[in-house]
Parts: sequence; C-alpha cells; structure tokens
Amino acid sequence: MLARYGVFWKKNTSYPLSLLVARIKKDMIQDEHVIYMGVGWLAREGHIILKKTNLGYVAYLSKLSSK
Repeated sequence: MLARYGVFWKKNTSYPLSLLVARIKKDMIQDEHVIYMGVGWLAREGHIILKKTNLGYVAYLSKLSSK
C-alpha cells in the first residue's frame, strides 16, 4: 500500500496521476525518511490502479484482498 508515516490512503480516494506524483515528491522533500516506491511498481504489483480519462490518468488505491 502507498502510505505516508504509516497512514494508508482511503480505499475510495483517487488522485490524478500528476497530483499523486507531486504529493509523493512533496513528502520526500519534507522528510528524507519517507519510503518512495515508483508509481509503475505500485501499479504493477496491484497496489494502485491507473485508469485513463479524457484529462489523463487517474490513480486509485486498489481494494484490499480479504484473504
């Protein structure tokens, strides 16, 4: 999951991809100990879902498995 200081984003939250990347960069600047995982890796591993819209890509946090 994509988390900042151990707090997970809400499942129903979505961000435009540019805002998601900007938010991660801002977190990294504010605290050098924030762990950064690339957006591509998060999507490939199924942690986020990228959907293409007319305005660009939107990133959604994927639903947790009940297993």
